[in-house]
Amino acid sequence: MSRGHTVRFFIEDGLGRRSTTWRVWTPGRTSDIYFAHRAVAGELKGSLHESGSWQYGMTKERLKTAHEVRGWDGDSRHFMKWQQPPEMTPGVTLAVEFAFPTRELQLLPGSDHEGCLAISAAPCDQAVVVALFLSKPGADLRGRWPAEQDMGSQYLADFPLPNQERVYLVHTNLRPPPVALTDLEDRRRQFSFMTDTKVRRARFCSVVVNEDGSRLFVEGAVHPDGSAVPM
Repeated sequence: MSRGHTVRFFIEDGLGRRSTTWRVWTPGRTSDIYFAHRAVAGELKGSLHESGSWQYGMTKERLKTAHEVRGWDGDSRHFMKWQQPPEMTPGVTLAVEFAFPTRELQLLPGSDHEGCLAISAAPCDQAVVVALFLSKPGADLRGRWPAEQDMGSQYLADFPLPNQERVYLVHTNLRPPPVALTDLEDRRRQFSFMTDTKVRRARFCSVVVNEDGSRLFVEGAVHPDGSAVPM
C-alpha cells in the first residue's frame, strides 16, 4: 500500500503578516487528493477524487452542526461540485489554484510554522498563486515542473499517486483578475457578521470558476488591516 503525502504551506511578508496555513494531502490507499486551510480545518475541505468527480464543502463532522451555518439550505453538505477539467497540455491538468492577495495578509495569532513551507508575499498589488497540477507518466511539463517555462513558476512540492500520476505544487506572482477581486468583495460583505477575536482573525475564501473549469480559491480577510505592505 502506498503511503500518504501531506504538504503544508503559507504566505508571509517581511512584517510577519501572513495567510492561514493550507494543507494538501492524500490518504495513500487511493489517488484522491484533499485540501483545506487551517481556519476551517475540520469544517470545510476540497476533494479531488480519482474518478474525476470533484467537490468542496463541509466535512462529515461539520455536518452534525450544519444547522448553525448561515445560508446553508440543508440540501447537501457540498457547496459546489464539478468535473475534472480537460488537460491543458497532453498529460497535464491544472486541478485547482489558491490565491493570496498581499493586501489580505494579516498578523494571525497562534500561527504555526513547524512542518510548513513558507512562500514570500507578492508585491502589494499582486497575489501569490499556488497551483496544483496533475501529471501523467511521460507528460511534457514544459520545464522541470508545470508552467516553469510558460509562466516562470517556482517549485513548491511534488509527490506520486498510486495511479502513477504525480502531483505538483508550484507558485507564481500575478495580478488577480477583476472577476476574482469583485467576487472577493461580494463575499467579504456576506461574511461581515464575523468578528475578529484575540485568538482568531476572521478569514474566508472566495471561489472563482476559471475558463477551463478549474477552481480558483482566493483567501481574504473579513476585516482587512487597511494598509498595503511596503515593498
